[in-house]
Amino acid sequence: MDLLQLRYFQTVAKYEHMTKAAKSLYISQPSLSKTIRTLEKELGVDLFLRKGKSIKLSTAGKVYLEHVEKALYSLEQGKKALQGLQPHVFGTLHFSMLVGSPILPELLQKFSEIHPKVEFHISQNIDGREVPNSFDICLSSSLINLKNVESTRLFTERIMLGVPKSHHLAQKETVSLKEIKNERFILLNENKNLRKTAQSICELAGFSPTISYESDNPSTVRDLINAGLGVSFIPSITWHKVLNSSVVLLPIEEAFSERNIYLSLPKEKQHSNVSLSFQTFLIDFFSKFTSSKDFKDT
Repeated sequence: MDLLQLRYFQTVAKYEHMTKAAKSLYISQPSLSKTIRTLEKELGVDLFLRKGKSIKLSTAGKVYLEHVEKALYSLEQGKKALQGLQPHVFGTLHFSMLVGSPILPELLQKFSEIHPKVEFHISQNIDGREVPNSFDICLSSSLINLKNVESTRLFTERIMLGVPKSHHLAQKETVSLKEIKNERFILLNENKNLRKTAQSICELAGFSPTISYESDNPSTVRDLINAGLGVSFIPSITWHKVLNSSVVLLPIEEAFSERNIYLSLPKEKQHSNVSLSFQTFLIDFFSKFTSSKDFKDT
């Protein structure tokens, strides 16, 4: 399980209504339902009693909610405690960000507000030949296949469909992949992980996408959508700063339209205060991200 699952569970418990909870979290209802089912499977209990569209916390769910709320509160208090150490956190961090480059400026800006004395060496175009100890922290959408590197799932990100406002699907609340199999697609270049994710999603839906435009720049993908030249698969979290009101984001009904984001660390490298602080920051940043005002306004 991850922190995002716990926050999702807390929200569903609050509303006892899957659709309302999904709307408040700005994710699709099928995705939220899948997340809760996955959590229940991991715990081995039913957290909710279901009857038709009605859901209520089960006895096990009420017990678990108490512990979840204590855990989330404790993590928040831990964050505040770490903030008291901020003046002592300084140094250089080697950060490999292999996914989510559009969100990098926002991420670093917020971290710098907390730890202004930390310097970054950033790498974004790395392949599997990278030496394991060449980074302190790596963020990626696939497991790093290197010796002495430990990877943990940080969160699961929904992949949505981006269409222009004038598109015939733009007024829908959700879209099924079978509705878009004949669309013209705008995708990133073949060497990008998101391209591989997009093609896998289409293959699982039983079709091969017609790719009309390719680019290595997320902003170009946005501009081509805005120009009415096609549709594209858009990561709901890591691309939110690329988008504007001219692109309509539609939740995809198929639950497999998602990708995992991993946090990777060298096993044999001693983690500095800078590294530990940035790890804590990343976990908190992404666990709260989908409920932030900025995200809902995209």
